[in-house]
Amino acid sequence: MSKDLSEPMPLWLDNNHIHPSWIQDVTGIACTSCTAEDISNETRKSDEHVKDGATLRLTIVLKDDGAAKDSTSPNTTTTLIVKQVPDQGLALSKQLGLSREALFYRDYAANLPQASTPKIYYSFGDFASGRKCVIMEDIKDSIDSGVLFGPGNPNNWKRNLPELAAKAGTPPPTSREVALITFREVATIHATFWNNKELLTSDKTWLRGQEWLQGKGRESWEASQSI
Repeated sequence: MSKDLSEPMPLWLDNNHIHPSWIQDVTGIACTSCTAEDISNETRKSDEHVKDGATLRLTIVLKDDGAAKDSTSPNTTTTLIVKQVPDQGLALSKQLGLSREALFYRDYAANLPQASTPKIYYSFGDFASGRKCVIMEDIKDSIDSGVLFGPGNPNNWKRNLPELAAKAGTPPPTSREVALITFREVATIHATFWNNKELLTSDKTWLRGQEWLQGKGRESWEASQSI
């Protein structure tokens, strides 16, 4: 059976392997195989199939010319991270507008401060269906900063917090310190687009609050208050 490589979402060969030609088409990385591992938060991890996870780590076996183009490393493999909305999450994604993240990276990744954001290799989002797929740099030796906000964070309820927090240093930073760093990073990104009237054009209505700032979109505003 032929494979449609133009499909914007990952093209799976089986439960945990993505078609290498699809990876090459969307990222430009020449490879011979791509194996996925579900690294989603325990509250969002797939119950059965790796391909249905929300966050995946891809291990990509590079072709001989792929390593030279994408990395200075002599290794024949590289890893990337995928954030996606699997089929079972489409309804909620459509309701919450989760595709917005992918559209933002698609249109504005090149404008973002490099020190604040991972490299984006591919980004697809569709509000009509709720589909989203973002392929980004794997920032190794890092942890989700939410780990450092303790057991009160719902995302931490099934996590081994002492083990994960230890990866952030001894002692790990406090939640206050993490919040301050996060605030500064978010402010840096916002400053990049501050008072940019080009973001208020009719083709940018997917930006959160874009219409509200112009006194429009009352229906969507009221709907957002009921979520």
